[in-house]
Amino acid sequence: MKEPQSKFKDDWHSALALEKDESIVDTWEGEEKEIEPLIGGDFQVSARGEGLLVLTDQKLIWLNDLPSAGESQYSIGFQIPLEKVNNISSGVRPVSHIAITDDKGLHVVGLFSQKGPTSSFEGSLHHRTYMTENELGTFQETVMKYRAKRKFAVLEHQKKERVQVIVDFSFLKDYMEKGGIVVQKISCANCGASMHLPDKGNTVDCPYCRTTHRVQDVFERVRQLIG
Repeated sequence: MKEPQSKFKDDWHSALALEKDESIVDTWEGEEKEIEPLIGGDFQVSARGEGLLVLTDQKLIWLNDLPSAGESQYSIGFQIPLEKVNNISSGVRPVSHIAITDDKGLHVVGLFSQKGPTSSFEGSLHHRTYMTENELGTFQETVMKYRAKRKFAVLEHQKKERVQVIVDFSFLKDYMEKGGIVVQKISCANCGASMHLPDKGNTVDCPYCRTTHRVQDVFERVRQLIG
């Protein structure tokens, strides 16, 4: 986990409600934006407040920074499951920004450069700078990589759950009939002989080679036909 280097201390952890198997990947300080196109091709940029963008291996979370009595408090602004991220785009006009689209709409944030503040011409004052195009590109690659991993994990979990509900052959037959397929016999995976599907139970033995077939194995062979 990459901890923020400036005013964002450990306080922000308490605002997160992570799953037991969820871990933080990276964090970026920034400012939530609202960008509205104007007549003539110009844009109106409105700042909605500073905060912290947190990437976990399951979600993207924006934490609003709510200063109170000199101390920062945090609240969740938006929270997007990675598998629900439709698209991520970036640009440096009218200001450096990241635009994240999900099924609820568009979320725009300007992320501060992790290269640190820059000095003013007097060399005494410092100010935050936004990410460069290269940094924006790296951010996109990072998020999309974890989005792909998360999508795969979700599909694998759904696949396992789908197999686990096939508890016996009566359930399997009903499932196939609902999918428009009626199967009375299957071929033995070992010798190729024809076998009758039993009406109940969770295993069937080939009458010729005595190979035992589990209902889960039979389901895997026919589910490609059902989808």
